[in-house]
This record gives sequence, C-alpha cells and structure tokens, in this order.
Amino acid sequence: MNKLLLFGTGCKSLDFKSILDNQKAEIIAYIDNDPSLHGQHICDKKIISPSEICNYIYDYIVIVSRKYSDISAQLENLGIDSEKIIGPYLDCNEILHKHSMVVNKLVTKSVDLVSTNMQKLDRERLISIPANEDYVRISSLEKLSQEIYENYVLGNVAELGVYRGDFAKYINQLFHDRKLYLFDTFEGFNKADIKVEQQMKFSNSETNDFQNTSIDIVVSKMKYPEMCRIMQGYFPDTAISLEDQFAYVSIDADLYSPTYAGLQYFYPRMAKHGYIFVHDYGNSRFKGAKVAVKQYCSENNINYFPLTDICGTAVIMK
Repeated sequence: MNKLLLFGTGCKSLDFKSILDNQKAEIIAYIDNDPSLHGQHICDKKIISPSEICNYIYDYIVIVSRKYSDISAQLENLGIDSEKIIGPYLDCNEILHKHSMVVNKLVTKSVDLVSTNMQKLDRERLISIPANEDYVRISSLEKLSQEIYENYVLGNVAELGVYRGDFAKYINQLFHDRKLYLFDTFEGFNKADIKVEQQMKFSNSETNDFQNTSIDIVVSKMKYPEMCRIMQGYFPDTAISLEDQFAYVSIDADLYSPTYAGLQYFYPRMAKHGYIFVHDYGNSRFKGAKVAVKQYCSENNINYFPLTDICGTAVIMK
C-alpha cells in the first residue's frame, strides 16, 4: 500500500482522489502553502504546512496543482528526494513519461499526462495563458469574447459555480466593461443536489467538496473587481431579482441539478449570438453535467458543440 501526501487542496485534489485506487494507495495528509488552512481537515485527513512533511512516512508526494514546477522546486529545497515527487497535472514535457508510469500505478483509470502547446494563432493575444492552465477552454473564451464585441452582442456576463475564481478571472478580464455576476454558495455543494447525485449515481460528491474558498479569495483574483457582483447562496434563488440580459455565461456547477437549473434560467435570457459554456460535459467524475445538457437541449431543440478541453465543455450559442 503506497502512502501519499497530496500537495494542494483545490479541485485538482478532488479529481485525483476520485480516481485513486484504494487497494493500491491511501492519502495520509494534505499539504498547502496557505497558513489559514493548516490544521483543517479534508475527509478526516489533516492539512499540513510543508515544514511538517518531515513528521510523516510516505512513498510519494503527489502535486495536485497546476503549479507543478514551483512546488516541486519548493519541495526539493526542503531536501525531499525528487524521485518521491510526482504529479498528474504537469507543465513540463520532459517529465511526462516518468510521471505517467508512476501515477498510473496508483489510480483506477489511466491519466493522460499531456502538456498542451497551441501557440500559433490568427489573432493577437488579449490575455496571458500560463502553460499549466486549461489552454483550450481559456483560449476559446478569449476568441469568443472577440466575436461578441465584433458582433455588438449586448448583455452582461455571469458564472454559475465560481469556486476559487480561477476561470472567472479571465471572464472579468476579457469582459472588463460588463457586470460579472458570480453565483456560488461559497460553502460547497447543497444537500438536496447531493441527494440527487446519489440517487441517480451521477457522482460520489459530498457536501464538503469545494468548501475551501471564500468571497475574498475570488475577488482578490479579479482585475476589475468593481465590475463583479457576488451572488452568494443557493441558485436560482439568488437570481430572482435580476432582469439582466446576458452575452456570455459559464456554468460550472458540476452536479446535475444546478447545471440543469442554470440552463433553464440563463438560456431564455441570452442575447442573440450570446454563448453559454457548460463545463464538465466530458468529465467522468461528474456525469450529471452531461445528462443535464443533453436533456435541456433535447427538450428545447437546441444544438451545441462539445469542446475538447480538460473535463470537456458544451458550447451553446443562442
């Protein structure tokens, strides 16, 4: 049995945990650089600081973060053997093969360790996309924003399912002159939605998933925070008073019920030639997102395009 320390407490750690083979490996603790998280727990496993690693006996430290290079360098500076540092989400082509051999011995399904490089474009960059980010999804958003402005599509923008604001920050930057509505509980999943997931066997999600966020964390990442409108609470209750039209909406609610509710609410309010991105359409961890898209689009005779980004995105145009 391999004993693992997971460096990172965000959504990537949950993704990795969902495919971990419990017969081959176990997580004994989580590591994070954020002092405010130290001493807290994720599913009864303690979150520790990097300085506490020496108190644990482990086989591998798995970096479940997009900042692989920075964290691996940090660990090596602490005197940790580089052979014990692995990661399924890499930003360095030279180590892909080595890591795939180790990581795929620990999980129930093989992990495709691919570093995306698509830099030749027919347009000038509006934003900087780090090599370890979801290039296809972010670059598609960038191109789409240009189309919206070139075609004079009216309306504000929104995201349902914000988590820590890592995608919302690009929406805010690209639509800098439009209000950005950010819908999230900022407290994890809703119990009623989790019950549906369990009954329909869409996912093994829990209410404490994605709790490690806050409004302050999200707002701190925004280039134009004055354009953000925080809509905290259970959706669609938080949208009842709105009368806005939308040019672009990101639905990244993971689960079936909020994804379907998001389509019900936003699609009728989209401007002509506006776009909706529904994330996790191709995610094997959250099967309900795809079901929600197919159901709503079938009921309303709507076409969509499946984008081949990380976890998959269904692109709907009004």
